[in-house]
Amino acid sequence: MTEEITNHQDAPNAANLSSLPASNRRMLGFALSALLAGIAVVVGLSRIGSERHTGYLRSATESITAGRQARITKLLVKPNDPIKPGTPLLILKDASLETTRANQQHALAALEAELRQAQARASVEIADRKAKLEAEIFEAQLKLASFEEKRFDHRLALFASDNRVMLAQTTARSSEVQVAWAGKEFDLPFEPLTISKVQLPKGIKRDYLRELQERESTRNKLEASEAQVSLCEGRLNLLKKQLEGVPGQINEAFGVNVIQTRIKTAQSSLTQLDAEAPTLTILAKKHGTVGVFMKGCGEIVAPTDVIVELFDTDQPNIMVEINTILLAKFPAKAEVELVFPGGTVRKGQVSELPPQAMALPGPNSALTQNSGQIRLTILPAGQLWPAVPFGSQIEVRRPIPAS
Repeated sequence: MTEEITNHQDAPNAANLSSLPASNRRMLGFALSALLAGIAVVVGLSRIGSERHTGYLRSATESITAGRQARITKLLVKPNDPIKPGTPLLILKDASLETTRANQQHALAALEAELRQAQARASVEIADRKAKLEAEIFEAQLKLASFEEKRFDHRLALFASDNRVMLAQTTARSSEVQVAWAGKEFDLPFEPLTISKVQLPKGIKRDYLRELQERESTRNKLEASEAQVSLCEGRLNLLKKQLEGVPGQINEAFGVNVIQTRIKTAQSSLTQLDAEAPTLTILAKKHGTVGVFMKGCGEIVAPTDVIVELFDTDQPNIMVEINTILLAKFPAKAEVELVFPGGTVRKGQVSELPPQAMALPGPNSALTQNSGQIRLTILPAGQLWPAVPFGSQIEVRRPIPAS
């Protein structure tokens, strides 16, 4: 650069150099050579007098992820756009929501098919069980009708027997009859009445006892008939109750109720999925600057895929890796010289040392004294750092103290 300036300044006098004496031209050439040599020595000494490492410009970042499997439908910001909390960044369409909804619909269809099969099997069993019960009910009704007919006959017979007993009892009491007639012993203007007893046949008393026995026999037969009717009515009521409970019992035995409950649960889940928003807008949470988008519109991203990073321009730092044997030359709070792209030189300060070194890949992947690398963070010091893209290479110089 100095040579270019010198040549530019001496361009108007180039024509006069040829007119100078030879001794003067030699002196001028020697002076230029000495100047260039001095510049080279200064540059060389500056390089020899410092250790140089390559670092990368970074900042506090916020990684934006989808949090679920989704498709990017629209980007709402561009790289280098300043943002604040709440700024919409991009719109996602939940890809898993459609998949989940389709799976739920398939599951619901399968449950409905299973329900139809269970109901078909249950209906066959219900019909068979009902037919058997209805046959038993018919037989019980026939027996009940027969028993009721006998009970009716016994009731009539008992009624007739009671009447016969009453008649026989009346006849038995009238077996001795007092008969009055007029006596002729006395000469009276009228004939006095005389009362005498007349014995009736003994067969009348025997008829009364027989009627009593027949009445008791008829009463026993009536009680037996009533018991038969009562038992038959109880059996008939039990069969009718069993007939009413057949559908519920069969459906439960074939799992129809369980399948219906599962269908209701699947329908409720499907309704909830339909109520969820099909799109999702991602918002910024902090102030910062939009970085380069790593995913574009139409791409499907996994829950942990980084879509874009937001950089905090107010908190820049430089990450540099050095060998662990050089840690003594980079203590905490030590100042270093930074050379940014374009040749701008600024100052930085070593942050706190990390608690762990990294192992470099090797044949045995073992961490030794000469293979360990450690990452240092350089923070701003002095003048503001120039605005360069994050991720740019920065030359980190550590001056070698004079011995």
